[in-house]
Parts: sequence; structure tokens; C-alpha cells
Amino acid sequence: MLIDIYDGNNIMRRAYEKHGLMPGQMPMTLRQRFEEQCGKAPGTQIWCWDGHKHNERRREIYPPYKMNREPMAENIFAQIRLWREILLHTPATQITVHGWEADDVIGTIVRKYPGRFRVHTNDMDYGQIAHLCLLNGANLKGVEPRWIPLYKAMVGDKSDNIDGIPGFGPKRWEDMREYWPQIERAILQGNPAGFVGLPFKPAVAAWLASNESIELLQKMLTVTHFQNVPDDELNGGLVVGVLDRMKGHTRLSEFFL
Repeated sequence: MLIDIYDGNNIMRRAYEKHGLMPGQMPMTLRQRFEEQCGKAPGTQIWCWDGHKHNERRREIYPPYKMNREPMAENIFAQIRLWREILLHTPATQITVHGWEADDVIGTIVRKYPGRFRVHTNDMDYGQIAHLCLLNGANLKGVEPRWIPLYKAMVGDKSDNIDGIPGFGPKRWEDMREYWPQIERAILQGNPAGFVGLPFKPAVAAWLASNESIELLQKMLTVTHFQNVPDDELNGGLVVGVLDRMKGHTRLSEFFL
């Protein structure tokens, strides 16, 4: 039996903004979502949320990480806060770990128990665990899961404010396919000499010849990987809901939903 695990902030924000919907498809109301969750068996639905100061861990490594993002609108925050409260009246499990992104929480769970989960998100990063679970909605942009962190480090990722290598784009990435393992090794070893002889454009080759550039690439590669959340923190952030339709509908009715 597959267990559904949700990237909570991603799913709820996308639903509110109607992203990822087919033409003519309507987003589910909170009441409809509540009824759906109530009908699920205990232990089959897990909602993971970004913890307090969830970006700080990666910003300590790469300060620009996600600094370009607009703060989430208060009306979306309010919807998420209400939904998290409503989930307490369903059989769903919620996990929120201080200082950790939901991505890392989900990645840790899926790696521990491969083959048991269907992950709901549209975040490309989850391609890293595509061989361990089913993915629903994730846009991998045609990049093979094994190479997603390297792709993001080299090409960049605007959504996470990762700059990548100046002048190096998706087309050039594909052209360099046979050299990906060598490039990754050179970055991990912090060795500019590892790029010598590779068919980079002159401007890119000059950028890669700098120790400072290699250190920056190492940081970008590090923050693109999922990190493992310690078991004690993971367990400490777990809350199991108790089915109570009346309480859920009463709370929803207070908001005319």
C-alpha cells in the first residue's frame, strides 16, 4: 500500500494560486479536502511543513539561497494555518521540524522506507528521490534524477536564487553530458585543474579556473542536495490527527467554508 506524503506549503500555495490545474478544472475547497482526508485510513496520509527558520541551514552555506522570494501573502498563510488546524481532526499525520525544510523531511522519510510513498509536489528537487517513490506533479525539466543537484549548481535555479555558472545554460548542459561525472568530481574535490581540457566556452573556462569560483560551485552543489533530518528531531515534530468530522466542520463553518 502506498502512503501519500504531501509537500504542504507547496501544495496549498499552488492550490490557492490555481497553479498546475488543467483548463476548466476547479481547485478543491478546504471543506472538500477535509472530507477527502477524513475518508482515508489512518497512517496513509502525511503532510510535511517547513519548520521555523527552515531556510537558515542552507543560507549559512550559500547566503543568497531563496532570498529573492516574495513573502507569502497573509491570505495564503491564513489558509495554511487553518488547514493545519483542520488536519488535526482527520486521521492524517503532520510533521514539522524546526530549522528544516519539508523537502529534507520528506527526502529523509522516503530514503528510509523506499517504495512506500507517493509524493505530491511540483518541486523539481524531488527528482533526486524519483527512484525511491512515485512523484505526483513534479516538473523535472527533462533532467535525469541522478544529476538534478549538479544541473541546478551549474545552470542555476531562479526559484531558489541559485546563480549557477555565468553563461552556462540548459543547452550547453546537455552538450556536456559525457563530462558530467568528471565535472562533479572536480567540484567536490575543489580542483580547478579537473576542468582543464573540457570543452567549455572560453569565458566559462576562465571562470572555472578561479579557486573562488570553485568554492562557490561547491556551496551551490551542497545546498541543492536533500539533507538527512535526525531521527529524534523527525519524531519530535510528528503530530497524529484524531478523526472528528463535527469539530472539523464546526471550525470550517466559522470561516464560511
